[in-house]
Amino acid sequence: MGDLFTCSVTDALAHCISEDCRMGKGIAVLFKRKFGGVEELLAQGLAVDSINWNG
Repeated sequence: MGDLFTCSVTDALAHCISEDCRMGKGIAVLFKRKFGGVEELLAQGLAVDSINWNG
């Protein structure tokens, strides 16, 4: 086992979150602390069903 957050800068990390962006439990808390950006996500005002997954 290792620390997920010590990966190479060429690696990408992603974590699905709820629409309200609370990120208050589990690994989501670590993502929020390390990367921040919650206010930026909320400012986008996107709803879960508004995302176009087909590019």
